[in-house]
Amino acid sequence: MTAALLDRLTHRCHIFEMNGESYRFRESVKAGKKTKAAGEGKTADPRAASTQKV
Repeated sequence: MTAALLDRLTHRCHIFEMNGESYRFRESVKAGKKTKAAGEGKTADPRAASTQKV
């Protein structure tokens, strides 16, 4: 059923294959690096900090 629906939708369509780098992916990687660098040495769970040896 799904194959028939896709066949009807794409019968007269031009399909573009985009292989470039995604803007959203690039920005999410940047944001992930910033939060990782800011969070180094800190734990997300306050209970985990009490169990760590100093």
